[in-house]
Amino acid sequence: MTQSNTPQSAALALAQLLAEYPSLPSLHWSVSPSGWWCGSKYNDFDARAAMAEFVAVVGGTPFEMRQPAKEDEPGEETFSTILNARWRDVDLYLSMGCDAALVADVEAVAR
Repeated sequence: MTQSNTPQSAALALAQLLAEYPSLPSLHWSVSPSGWWCGSKYNDFDARAAMAEFVAVVGGTPFEMRQPAKEDEPGEETFSTILNARWRDVDLYLSMGCDAALVADVEAVAR
């Protein structure tokens, strides 16, 4: 059994997630020296739909927000979603965002 709160346990949990669920959306991954891992992705995709796929596997309740787009961002409004969860005894953090126009007009991810 792996000990939680080490970079090795975080890397192992991330490797297991990606091996067991290869159809999950591709994210940019990193493992923290303090023993947690994170994934992020921004731009041309529906961030709410991508987050829903991760929530179905790792659980948790994402936080969602919309805000006016900055000068260098596409569209008039941006959408962001963040998830802090625990999977295989390892903390994880997911952060995704996109132009709000790309978000499907459906209910928020399970609350």
